[in-house]
Amino acid sequence: MGKCKCPRCFGKGYLDDRDLKRLRLGSSHAGEKCDFCDGDGKVDKDYDRGSVRPETTSQDRIKRGGLCFITSAYAEYLNKSDDCAELMKLRHYRDTYVSNLNNGDNIIQEYYRIAPLILTSLDKSKEKDEIFKQVIIPNLEKCLNLIEDNSMEGAFNTYSKMVLTLKSLTKVD
Repeated sequence: MGKCKCPRCFGKGYLDDRDLKRLRLGSSHAGEKCDFCDGDGKVDKDYDRGSVRPETTSQDRIKRGGLCFITSAYAEYLNKSDDCAELMKLRHYRDTYVSNLNNGDNIIQEYYRIAPLILTSLDKSKEKDEIFKQVIIPNLEKCLNLIEDNSMEGAFNTYSKMVLTLKSLTKVD
């Protein structure tokens, strides 16, 4: 079965201020052992992706603005905070547009399944910087511009194509 880096504490074994902010937990938990990996920093590769955050349902996570895996990685790559304007705009888009599509909940659930696998593979890739610079950053900037222009379907199509490209590049099913 194999192990991978803990998606809650990012392999540190404890929760720091960035983790607490991302997980929307009080700062009184800073420095505590991560209960998701029991302080080991690693979890089984087949961990329950739905339980990474303390909230238990997809609706709770959607309402609280969580689990924008690729967009969070984008912000981190650009040294932006987890509550930067770009991330907030993309989360709002997900919560108001994508979640209201006929198949929105299924689309979001599939994203929650596939995005952590893409990012885990991307972290191991020698082409990580190139993929960020040539795929993720330009596509997310295009999405942000399309959202700004109220072209929600265009943003959805752009984001979807980016995810499919990332799946292919990282060889994730």
